[in-house]
Amino acid sequence: MYVIGVSAQGRFTSVDPITIAPQRLADPQGLNLYAYVRNNPLSFIDPEGMDLIATGSDDDQKKLEAGLAAKAKELKAGDWNLAHDKNGKVSFVGDAPGRPKDAALARIYDTIVGKDASGKAVADVHLSLSNEASVAIGSTGSDGSHVINVSNAQLLATTGSGVSGTSLSDTFYHETYEAISM
Repeated sequence: MYVIGVSAQGRFTSVDPITIAPQRLADPQGLNLYAYVRNNPLSFIDPEGMDLIATGSDDDQKKLEAGLAAKAKELKAGDWNLAHDKNGKVSFVGDAPGRPKDAALARIYDTIVGKDASGKAVADVHLSLSNEASVAIGSTGSDGSHVINVSNAQLLATTGSGVSGTSLSDTFYHETYEAISM
């Protein structure tokens, strides 16, 4: 799948393969099927229009991948060997395991593989992994962007901060699912 653009028009000329999905209704920028990456290619990338893109430091991206893999193991969903490319696209290394039974984890899985159980393409999701002081743990902006404060998530996992059983994998699982569900 290639995104086709015409420089004279300054517009994309092919439609995003993700048609109207529930998460697009809350975000007016998502209603224009010719507007890839929120019409902001300088800040976001999504070569196929169907990816989980995590931007941030390489170390923070690896923590996200390890956290999701640990949650998949905890939920008996097989071994998730995840990696990201230079653009931040998260994908399975080698063959993807079977689709998990846990509904939230299945939505995350669908986003990583780019299609749901019926084979229909799923919407792309952008996560910004940062240490942004204005974000406690996770935050979704009015523009549909989602930020995870990795330092605070680690602090919560380390200290417990009064929240019983919170691990870094729980936090990444929860915040990734929230981003997908928007």
